[in-house]
Amino acid sequence: MLPLVLLSTLQNPIQTEFDLIYPLGTEIPLSDFLFQEQALVQAINQIDPFMLGTTSISINHDTIEYTFTVTMTNDGVIIDPLVGQKPFISSFAVNDTHHFVSLFNPTLSSLSLDDYGLVVNDTFYGFEIGLSIPSMAEKRIPLLDGVSMIDIIGNDGLLTLFPVRHISLKEASSLLSMDHIEITEVMQVFNQDADISTHAFQRLPYVINPEATYTSSSWIATPNEVDVPSHALFQPTVTPLIQAKAWAHYVMFGAGMNAAGRVEEAFRALEKEYQFMDPRSQAILFDEPNTSFEGINERDRLDISTFREAVGRYNYLAARVPGANGLINPNPSPFPINTLILISLGLVGLFALFAIIKSRYQRV
Repeated sequence: MLPLVLLSTLQNPIQTEFDLIYPLGTEIPLSDFLFQEQALVQAINQIDPFMLGTTSISINHDTIEYTFTVTMTNDGVIIDPLVGQKPFISSFAVNDTHHFVSLFNPTLSSLSLDDYGLVVNDTFYGFEIGLSIPSMAEKRIPLLDGVSMIDIIGNDGLLTLFPVRHISLKEASSLLSMDHIEITEVMQVFNQDADISTHAFQRLPYVINPEATYTSSSWIATPNEVDVPSHALFQPTVTPLIQAKAWAHYVMFGAGMNAAGRVEEAFRALEKEYQFMDPRSQAILFDEPNTSFEGINERDRLDISTFREAVGRYNYLAARVPGANGLINPNPSPFPINTLILISLGLVGLFALFAIIKSRYQRV
């Protein structure tokens, strides 16, 4: 008979491999990892969030080797400031240490709460007339254990019987559910499971149009001993130029470097990241072809390249992959300004030469 510990391990194997994917420019939060070993923290801090590509980190923790594969991608990159259209639940907690629900106003105007209400444990609570949330701000509503004769949410909070098992944000007139959260003892959040008795929960800062029901990938958990910060939308740090440089760097010093023997694999990685790019970033590759950037080349030396060279290498790889398409300047200039000047000077010179020859001919 197998020992009890071994049998338990076979039935519930420990997860040791994790894939974490972040949009370019995202500061990697340490809270996404199971533990914070010094070696792990150092490895994460060495990842440049403005460089495309994948980094694999292997760390021993409690005699177990864990592997974290961290990928920075153009998928989901935010370039423009975030603005939403409707309020949503931005954070909540239902334990002895923290007990509240927060609403966030992602619009550019002050939001009146007269048209909204919360359903907590099957009871609808309307807001006290006149309550509002300023633009891009959060309103935190305390949840108080008790019974109220009037189901109204005021500045003091909301009285409801514990435990709280579900919370919904609804339109007051139609009772249409806009945001619904089913609360269980253990909530699955981004890359982990968290106990409601020891954690508060907060929506990720780049979610502006939340799903109508709880989706684990949109939430993170905060331990009770850490104060839950006020919600704020993610402020973009990536510009079209930064994104264009990141892609060109990926071509010249990343997946596109040393592509011999894996040409199609390298090209498809570059192609995918190009397709994820903002159209303004794609245009810069052609509008500013002489833009330079640095990287470590295949000889492990610092090198300088340009957008023109990156597009050229991409097209070279595309030509070696069946069915692949290279990049063509969508708005080519017939002639660069320098070429036009040279052509003009050449024409002037020809006319001058013709005039001189004609003058001499007439004298003869």
